[in-house]
Amino acid sequence: MKLLTLNTHSLEEPGYVEKTERFIEMLSKEQPDIVALQEVNQSQNEAELPDAMLDGYIRCGGFELPVRQDNHAGYVVKELKKRGIYYEWTWISAKTGYGKYDEGMALLSKKPIARVQQFLTSKTDDCEDWKTRRILGIQPEGSSDWFFTVHMGWWNDEEEPFVDQWKCIQETLKDSKYREGTIWLMGDFNSQDDVRASNVISNGKNAPVVSNHYGVMIMV
Repeated sequence: MKLLTLNTHSLEEPGYVEKTERFIEMLSKEQPDIVALQEVNQSQNEAELPDAMLDGYIRCGGFELPVRQDNHAGYVVKELKKRGIYYEWTWISAKTGYGKYDEGMALLSKKPIARVQQFLTSKTDDCEDWKTRRILGIQPEGSSDWFFTVHMGWWNDEEEPFVDQWKCIQETLKDSKYREGTIWLMGDFNSQDDVRASNVISNGKNAPVVSNHYGVMIMV
C-alpha cells in the first residue's frame, strides 16, 4: 500500500497551473492508494457544481457547503480521469482562507470509499477564524483501516495549541468504530523539525516542487 500526504497550498500557490500539472503527472506515475491533502481550496465566488456532476465524489455527512468549479481536489481527480486513472474522493472546508477561499482538506482513494467522517479538533468553530481546525477520514471498501488527513494548529499557539488538538484527536479516535483496524494519520502537523528522520517527495530532488510545502510518501 502506498500513501501520500501533501499540503497543496493549491489556489494560493504561485505558478498554480504549472505546479498542479506536475503534481498530476507525479500522481499518474506513482498512483498512491490513498492521497491526503491539506489547504485544498476553492474560490467562494466560483459557480457551484451539483454532487452528481463530480466524478467519484463522496460527500461527508453533515458537511453542506457546495463544491465549486475551481475546487483543487476536484480538478486533480478530473485530470487524472483523463489519463485513465480513477479515484474516489471527499473534501470538506474548515475555514475561510485568505478572505476568499473555502479552505479545507481532501482524501483520494483508489478503492471505493465506504465511510466518511469529520470532526472539529479546535476550540473555535468559526469558519471566519483561521485557527479553526478539523480532521477528515475515510474507510475504503473492504478495509477495516481508517485514513485521516489533518492540518494542525501551531505548536505553541496560546489560544489553539497543538497539544490540545492532539488530545481531542486521541479521545475521539478511541471510539470503537475506528478501532477495527489500523488508524493512519497523515497531514501537516506544524510540528517542530527536530525529528530523527523524514522522507519527502516533491522537494525538487525527489519529484518536482508542486507547493510551498514538501510532501511525504511511504510504502507499507
